[in-house]
Amino acid sequence: MLKAMTAPTKLALPPMFVPANIEFTLNGKAYAFAKEGVSLFGTAGLITPDFSPIDLVGEVVAVTINVLTFPPLRISTPAQLTAQLTTEKEYIGLKFRLSDSDRERMNEAIRREGFYPTSYIRKYPRIPARESIPYVPIRAVVLTPGEEVTVFDVANISPNGILLYSENFKSNLFPPGSDILIQVEPRGQMFEAFDVEGIVRRVVMDKNNKSGLITRYLGVRFTRILDEGEENFRAILHAVLTAIQESNQ
Repeated sequence: MLKAMTAPTKLALPPMFVPANIEFTLNGKAYAFAKEGVSLFGTAGLITPDFSPIDLVGEVVAVTINVLTFPPLRISTPAQLTAQLTTEKEYIGLKFRLSDSDRERMNEAIRREGFYPTSYIRKYPRIPARESIPYVPIRAVVLTPGEEVTVFDVANISPNGILLYSENFKSNLFPPGSDILIQVEPRGQMFEAFDVEGIVRRVVMDKNNKSGLITRYLGVRFTRILDEGEENFRAILHAVLTAIQESNQ
C-alpha cells in the first residue's frame, strides 16, 4: 500500500479558463456547446452524441468561440480535434490555433474574468518531466499484456500517479480501466529504478503534426509500489522538489 504523504500548502492559483459558447461544423453538421471552460490552448471534455472522436483525432475544424465576458469576445480560429477516453465515456477536445492578436485578447479576458477549475486542484502537485529538472524521471518501461516490453516517455509524475505517452502502437493495448506494470527509470547515479503497479484512469489521443502519428497519453493512478521501491521513490521526489526550489531562489 502507498503511505500517505503530507499535502503541500495550498497556493493562490492563477485563472486559466473563461466560460464560452463554442460552435463548429464537422462533416456538414453543426455542433454547439454552451458555457464550456476554454483556455489559451483549447478545451476538453465535450460530449458528442452522434460520433466517436477516436477516428477523428487530428481533424481540423473552424471554431467560433463566444467568450462570455463583459464586454463579450468573439474569436474564430482553426482547432485540432483530440479525444479523451475514460471507462464511462468518450470526450472530444479542441486544440486552438489562435493568432497572436486573438491570443492576447483571450489572455486578457482570462486575466480579467477567468477562473481556475476545481477539477484541476489536486492533493499533490504534478511535477513536469523536464530534462532541465535534475533527477526527475523522463522514461518508463511498461510490460504489455503479452509480456512485451515497450518504452514510454513521462509527461509528469506525482506521489500517487504518472502520465505516460508514446506514439508506439502498443500503447493502444492499455484502455481505461486496465492494470499496468511500470518500471520508472531514474536519472543520474543516486537512485535505483522502481517498479509500480497502477490502473489506467484515462487515455488522451492527440495527433503529432510533425510525425503524423497519434500520441496516446495514459493517466495512471498508482496502486502499489513493489518491493523496497517506495523509499527510493520518496527519495527521488524529495531530490526533484529540492532541485526545483533551489532553481527558483
